[in-house]
Amino acid sequence: KPAGRFYPAGDFAKQDVLTWRDWAPRVGVSLPLDKDNRTVLKATYGWYNFATQANYSDTYNRNALSTTTYRWNDLNGNRDYDDGEFGSFVSATGASASAINPDLKQPKTHEITTSLERQVAANFSTRLSYVYRREVDRYQNINVLRPYEAYSIPITGKDPGPDGVLNTADDGGAVTYYDYSAAFAGSAFVRNMDVNTEGFENSYNSVEVAAQKRMSNKWQLVTSFLATKVDTWRNGVPQDPNNDNYFPKAKYWEWNFKLSGSYELPWGVQAAAMFTSQSGATWAREARFTT
Repeated sequence: KPAGRFYPAGDFAKQDVLTWRDWAPRVGVSLPLDKDNRTVLKATYGWYNFATQANYSDTYNRNALSTTTYRWNDLNGNRDYDDGEFGSFVSATGASASAINPDLKQPKTHEITTSLERQVAANFSTRLSYVYRREVDRYQNINVLRPYEAYSIPITGKDPGPDGVLNTADDGGAVTYYDYSAAFAGSAFVRNMDVNTEGFENSYNSVEVAAQKRMSNKWQLVTSFLATKVDTWRNGVPQDPNNDNYFPKAKYWEWNFKLSGSYELPWGVQAAAMFTSQSGATWAREARFTT
């Protein structure tokens, strides 16, 4: 199958003409900057297509599991479900609620790397590197029958604060979220489709400083410091005001420091140690609002 074309439904009947866009090219160059080849400038470019899992088409298989969830209205109060006691629609999954996008494009990553390496002394070298990665043509699962404008009913709640309990000292301000109107309620307004959303791109900029002392005089040492600026969408490009109004993007720096080495002791014994320090995972406080 051509790499630039993606058929989620397994449409093997289509024929495509391969063009340069259907390939995943990679190229690298290395350039010495001095006569003794102690300083080298390197650069690479790579195009990497996202892998599609073999079970991707299960979502569209009408012989597979499909569910529709409703709230329960216990009309006669007997605390047992009886026919006809369907309440309001909650959600739907499976092929009955999913639609194939024949124009879906395969996401890809463009990566550019550059590095400057220098042999400072015998068995000792340093390196300064920069890596740029950009993910493009990403897709997200969207309910195409319930547009952004459908969420027109504002509901105001109070931020319970870090302790999650209302009416305590750490409470925050008012938080407004939105529900869709009755005109867009029910399973008839659910059609989930994977769509290459405009603007759905993630980028990463990394800088690394490293040094290496190769094995000599019975010891070796490697150390590096890596810092990455992350700019990603948390849950894709917002398709409703609830995701749009509250920090849809993750923008932060993460870093990692490593130091490792070893020493050859008598009788063929080698002692080694490693130290690693890194930034922690980023998390946001969550609050639940109910009506």
